[in-house]
Amino acid sequence: MAHPKESGHWYAVEPFMEHKAGDQVGLVPNAKADKMIKPDIRHARKFNLAPGVTTILKQLAKPGLEKWKGNQLLESFATLPEIKGESLESRIARVREDADAQAKESAEWGTEFHKWFQNFIEKSVGPTYRPAPEKWGPWIAATWEAISPYADFGYWVAEESFVYTGYGGKVDLYCPGWVIDIKTREWDDKPPTAYFDNAMQLAAYEIGLSGRDRRIANVLVNRKRPEVIVQEWSVEDQWRAWSCFSHLVGLWQITNKMPSDSDSAGGTE
Repeated sequence: MAHPKESGHWYAVEPFMEHKAGDQVGLVPNAKADKMIKPDIRHARKFNLAPGVTTILKQLAKPGLEKWKGNQLLESFATLPEIKGESLESRIARVREDADAQAKESAEWGTEFHKWFQNFIEKSVGPTYRPAPEKWGPWIAATWEAISPYADFGYWVAEESFVYTGYGGKVDLYCPGWVIDIKTREWDDKPPTAYFDNAMQLAAYEIGLSGRDRRIANVLVNRKRPEVIVQEWSVEDQWRAWSCFSHLVGLWQITNKMPSDSDSAGGTE
């Protein structure tokens, strides 16, 4: 059971091959139409595909993420044993390899948790459900306890995709009143806070889901132990985040030579 990722994917703006509008498009025909390949910007122009929310957000600097990456490098440098006679270039390469492995392990943990939590949410919808491995039980229970007060009658929709003007996305969870995105982090004593670009992601999802005035919140899950924090964003932050994101959509369209709604009107957004 693979967990579908939002990052790096494209979304069908209109029915395309077996996809309906709003579906993720993971593969498209190559130029010779003799095999299927992952789409890029050229295919997006050709087949009318929209970028994902996370693709739009990659235009932003992410100081929090860069600080975490830097800390991973420093930790690897401090903890890896020295090798007698090793050159500086070789040690740097070894440190980078170790830091990259730790980052990959963290990302894989997050992907697996998302997969099994989605499986838990959808357990009543059909025969594809199977219990999560025992190791995930405490984290699933803690996350469910944290988000249950936000849904009417425990109603959640998981991993629904959509397409909107200029972008598409795949939403972790939404219900009649809330749109939620899960982030896996690590912390000891001091609880973390979500970043503003996380609010931008959520605001884009809410508007993309036909904007029914749902509130937005990030769910921060501690990889070290089954501890979960829900960070609600204010209505003011939500609309500020949407304003920022909508400008980023325009920037992405201009820099990638993609059409926008304003092109047909002969103006700018």
